[in-house]
Amino acid sequence: MTKYGVTGQTLKKWVRTYGKGETITGPLLRLTNIQQRQIIAEIETGNLTILEALKKYKINESTFYYWRKKYSNDIVSVKTTDNMKKNDECNPSSTESQHLEELKLKIIALETMIDIAEKEFNIPIRKKCGSKQ
Repeated sequence: MTKYGVTGQTLKKWVRTYGKGETITGPLLRLTNIQQRQIIAEIETGNLTILEALKKYKINESTFYYWRKKYSNDIVSVKTTDNMKKNDECNPSSTESQHLEELKLKIIALETMIDIAEKEFNIPIRKKCGSKQ
């Protein structure tokens, strides 16, 4: 570290990425918002580790953390809804919060449908901010 003037954090990152002689090769893929959400969900549910996802989908570590920050609200909503369903079996009085979580999930589903429709039909569906109606 002192020879090259790098921090311990940087060195750990290099060892994690390049330590076993395995590097991410080939062209990086351009992934849609849906695919990005799916990758984050796979990692958050424990189906993949971060390193496995980086290698499998050929994405950069900083890109992953950007996506996780970007979609963290979506993932938190899904997790809390799952936890609330378990808790509602024991406590049926939380119908208002359950309804709120269901609405959040509906919003996520609708946004996903819009993303798919925009990609499949190649037309912009969402309005731009400040556009006249």
